[in-house]
Amino acid sequence: MNNNVQDPIAAMINQMAGKNPKAQMIAQLMAQQARQGTGDPGSIQNDKTKGQTKKLLNINLELKKKIQKLIKEKKQILNYLDFFIDVNAAFSGAVGACECWGGDPDCEKCNGKGEPGYFELDQEQFDYYIKPSLKKHPSLYHLETDGEKVTDTTSA
Repeated sequence: MNNNVQDPIAAMINQMAGKNPKAQMIAQLMAQQARQGTGDPGSIQNDKTKGQTKKLLNINLELKKKIQKLIKEKKQILNYLDFFIDVNAAFSGAVGACECWGGDPDCEKCNGKGEPGYFELDQEQFDYYIKPSLKKHPSLYHLETDGEKVTDTTSA
């Protein structure tokens, strides 16, 4: 209904209410609703539904943002894991250990015996990871360096 129709209805209700204060109050409320364009009693429920829908859409948007963040974090964690798996494989090879470091009795490669020295060293990995440390700190390991050679002085 438009305001032109609602105002005459409110006027008619006011006229019918006469001197009855309760009827006048009802008439005033109806006139106020007509001015606000909410003469339909269902409009209050519609406003509530719209508010709830808006709230749910905001919650949904926030959840989508959180999911995207978690997906990004998961990818980052998987990248770190891949990196550390590669480093573990290289370093364990450098010291002749199994990738489980002898800590897994069910390991198919070593049956839990693959501590450092169990396998033949991977010379390339040894040269990359171990040799620089031995050269820089020979006294800590009771080793002496002679050019490129590393000599164990503990057996002499």
